[in-house]
Amino acid sequence: MSLERDGETETIKIVLDNLIKRLTNQAEEDWKQHIDTHFERLLETTDTSSLFSNFQLAKEYLTLRLYGDQIDTYSENDELIFRQDLAGTFSVLSLDLPTKFQVVLKSEIAAWEMEEQTLLNIAQENANRQEVETAHGYWEEVEIMAVLSNEYAAIKLLDVEANFKNSIGEHGALVAVPTKGTVFIHPIRHLSDGLKEALNLIIKQTNKIYDSDPGPITRNLYWYFEQQFYEFALISSEKGISYKIPERLQRYLENRASS
Repeated sequence: MSLERDGETETIKIVLDNLIKRLTNQAEEDWKQHIDTHFERLLETTDTSSLFSNFQLAKEYLTLRLYGDQIDTYSENDELIFRQDLAGTFSVLSLDLPTKFQVVLKSEIAAWEMEEQTLLNIAQENANRQEVETAHGYWEEVEIMAVLSNEYAAIKLLDVEANFKNSIGEHGALVAVPTKGTVFIHPIRHLSDGLKEALNLIIKQTNKIYDSDPGPITRNLYWYFEQQFYEFALISSEKGISYKIPERLQRYLENRASS
């Protein structure tokens, strides 16, 4: 798509997957409004020069955005500022502006004279203050906490201890983050029963949400234990998708069974 700005033509790449997924959940008579809003936000230009020249002004706008491994964290001209909290994803430093989120590039923050890790920590603290909806109960006899928010569910998951401590069982938790707006957490309170059922349920719902909802992040599944995330290796074949239990969890189960 080509745009003309200040007498110059600019070509931008537009991906419509999120818009299409959003429209499938809306009444057809509301499509025009959603399409107009989508492109208004997409094409909006925000003057961020004052933020990039004044860290004290900018710090309240810092946040993180969680992306799947399809994002390009490095381009020929610049780099994003990110960390990897979950295997297969990137937690990217961004600005939470009034009508959109904007990733922060390394070249833009020279005037701040701040360590990147400090900026990422501030961004997480800001994200932790955002409100999300939670539904905690039993789904097909499996204890599940569902975290729901258009924008903040995924990124609040990265600080489980601060945001969802009650969802961690004695043996940790199973965690999935299929989209930016949906997180599933299963507290592992007992090892004797229910773990296989919980795995099957979360895998089924994760892949369903990943395929249908806006803002897909990852099909991956994780075991959260002692403040670390351990990835279930995702294996794709002609038969479909399967998951391999983390070695750390396998050893833990074997040790508990023999004790």
